[in-house]
Amino acid sequence: MSGILIATTGIKMEGVRFDGIIYAFGAINIHPNCIINGAIIGQENFSIDGGSGTTKINYDIDILNDVFSTYLSSGGSSGGSSGGSSETKIISWKK
Repeated sequence: MSGILIATTGIKMEGVRFDGIIYAFGAINIHPNCIINGAIIGQENFSIDGGSGTTKINYDIDILNDVFSTYLSSGGSSGGSSGGSSETKIISWKK
């Protein structure tokens, strides 16, 4: 899986690979056999339980740049030094 994951509550991850940005308004619990490349941002507790498996969390600026250019950029410079866009894009919507 890749992209931007926003959890309006907490999140529990187990046995997954995720490339991108994870943002949770609740607690973040990472369990065995997870590989996360990118960045994790949480507003509450954060726990890692490697258990009997391998759990890796790698800050990766290249993946972050790819996520920003894919999901948050209009594909060109808006004239500023950030290269981004003020255009709003809905990535996922759930009522």
